[in-house]
Amino acid sequence: MKKIILGLLGIIGIAVIASPKFIGSIAEDGYQNLVSQIAESGAEITSESYQQSWLGADAVTEFTYGNGRVIKLVSKIQHGPFTPPLKAAHMDTNVYSLEKDNKEILLVKLITLIDLTGNADINIDGPKINEIHEGQSKFTMDAFGGDIHYNALAKSYNIDVAFPKIKFEMQDIELSMEMDNIKINYNARKGDSGLMLGKGEMSIEKFVSRPDSKDDKEMFISMEQFSISGDVDENKEQLISNGLYKIKKVTVADESYQDFILDIKVDNIPIQPILSLQESMQKLEETNPTDEQKNMAMMGLYMQEIPKILAGDPVLEINNFSVTTPEGSANAHAKIKAVGLGVMDMMTGGLGIIKKINVDADIKIAEKLLVKLLIAKTTEEMTKNGIDPETVGQDKIKTMINKKLEMMIEKGVVKREQGILSSLILLKEGVLKVNDQMVPLPDMSAGH
Repeated sequence: MKKIILGLLGIIGIAVIASPKFIGSIAEDGYQNLVSQIAESGAEITSESYQQSWLGADAVTEFTYGNGRVIKLVSKIQHGPFTPPLKAAHMDTNVYSLEKDNKEILLVKLITLIDLTGNADINIDGPKINEIHEGQSKFTMDAFGGDIHYNALAKSYNIDVAFPKIKFEMQDIELSMEMDNIKINYNARKGDSGLMLGKGEMSIEKFVSRPDSKDDKEMFISMEQFSISGDVDENKEQLISNGLYKIKKVTVADESYQDFILDIKVDNIPIQPILSLQESMQKLEETNPTDEQKNMAMMGLYMQEIPKILAGDPVLEINNFSVTTPEGSANAHAKIKAVGLGVMDMMTGGLGIIKKINVDADIKIAEKLLVKLLIAKTTEEMTKNGIDPETVGQDKIKTMINKKLEMMIEKGVVKREQGILSSLILLKEGVLKVNDQMVPLPDMSAGH
């Protein structure tokens, strides 16, 4: 019995000595994963220190972004017998912004618990930020918080974070922006192809963009109950993406609009060129290029991969577009598919594109709203052509537009019913039909 007890004590002793080193490697992997995630956001690691001891580690890493902003991570890591139950490591991280005078502004505190499989639970605690200056801009933010869960085996993570208030003041363009009650929830995972897939939602209770001068009314924009949700998935060798945009109320200058909805789907996107583009962009970031070098390289990458993307005959579906205005509402459904479209077709434009795009659309709009939009468009075109709209007069412009509308209704390309104008549009193989009426396409051969 004595030998058994001594043997067990020996095994336990070896485990106590060896386990901190093993767990320490898990903790370091967790820290390096955090560093990698930040670096992939476009930051360059400019200095890094990781000092490991028997039951913990101290780490300091600095990142520099393209605009010169320096972010500093200071972490204290514990691993061994003093960590919470069933957890391999406990990591406290402070994230600072380094100002030009070397002043450190605390951006967020992260408390991370890592288990033996490498999974991590991160608690986000953001203090109130009174001021961060970026050129002629100023940034302030109320205290915020949230959580992140990272699954090492599935290479997936879930983010749930909320910001009560964020404010930007941009003195160079004399504009300020405020956002209230921002909530972000995002679930991401690495797909079989290697691409990051997932779904998420962001909502903002209120957004206001306000000019410093009261005379610039057209610069005033307000949105209430704004939300974006979407998902990206893969089906065999293709990507599928869905997006839903909603705004309860929008005010631009003195005009207000309600119940804006845009529900879209993108399909038939080949995965391989997207994956190649992603990998090339990551390699490009590692070279720390200048903005000019980056733009030139990106142009080359796009020109290389776009033909491969177009080869999949991508499809854009507008499942629902709708908005309500004081003049009435507008809504539309459409499906647009590229069929054999190439880069040269896009560069030459005109019939080269029209013949290789299929469109099936159903559009309805209140007549009062359409007339208002056409008056605004006509007034803008007159101004561009050196014609003073005030000299012509709003009544005459409106009369001209109404006459054109009546002609279109007589031809059948526009239908009118109880103040609503509608058109069914079908474009296939270069042939255009509107409400089953053949509509000749403009002759564009002179431009080629």
